[in-house]
Amino acid sequence: MDNNAPQDEQDIPEIPLDVHRENLRAIYCNAFQSSAGEEEVFLTLGINRLVRDIEGRPLAVQLDLDTEVVMNYPTAKRLAIAMAQMVRDYEDANGTIDSE
Repeated sequence: MDNNAPQDEQDIPEIPLDVHRENLRAIYCNAFQSSAGEEEVFLTLGINRLVRDIEGRPLAVQLDLDTEVVMNYPTAKRLAIAMAQMVRDYEDANGTIDSE
């Protein structure tokens, strides 16, 4: 038996979180691709836009992917839970979001 192990959560000292935002980079995305590996989840972010000819007729949808976020499964789950809660809160205040 480890005599140094905490007996319960009250015995665990609180450790401050030191957040640094100096190198934070913000991007905008309206499209993403996701894929899963054995130990990581890949979330690739970018912008899609409609490409038109000179008369304004649609030619193609262009997807420009420029950022990839790689995370382990526990982090992906926490992100999914946080995103779901943000969407629920938004819809509660503003109505249902059309995701198509």
